[in-house]
Amino acid sequence: MRAPSAELPLAIYAALAEHTGAKLAGDKSPNDLIFLRMLIKVGGIAPTAKIIHIVRDVRDVIFSIRNANMTNAPEDWFPRIWSTSNLYLWDLFHQSEQYLLVRYEEYVRSPELVVRNLCTHLGIGYQSFMLDPERRHPRYRTNPNHNKLYQPISDLFIGAYRADLPEPIVTACEKNAAEAMRVFGY
Repeated sequence: MRAPSAELPLAIYAALAEHTGAKLAGDKSPNDLIFLRMLIKVGGIAPTAKIIHIVRDVRDVIFSIRNANMTNAPEDWFPRIWSTSNLYLWDLFHQSEQYLLVRYEEYVRSPELVVRNLCTHLGIGYQSFMLDPERRHPRYRTNPNHNKLYQPISDLFIGAYRADLPEPIVTACEKNAAEAMRVFGY
């Protein structure tokens, strides 16, 4: 029997899907990783919930955060959070059928293949419009931090940190996120 708290997110996503006419609904926020321990503690992840774990090279993430001026000195704290949060999720679920790991770099290099795998994982059929940037929800269209969302998928930013991230920051990222970087192939 599922914990009652595990039913709530499933019910919310089912209602969202019904309201929008979609087959499925879910949440893509990386912020969920921050609350993962609490979700686990209260039984907030149902055994039938599908988990899609997307990871991106922490050095490129730091480069992106710095370029967007989202916070000051993310390299001082973010690599540790990235490492522990991603390792915790991976450790808990990577052997489960409900879990699928997606490396950002693989997605942007082969979007159709990765989206087909995602669809299989979710039990839905792939349709080519899923990759059409014009079909993406307009919610973030005017937000400069999300301008790439409305462009075709591109692999141009893989390794972008190499050109512009200072070496001491690269070294700090590699030191503070070493275990996760190894596990996820970075």
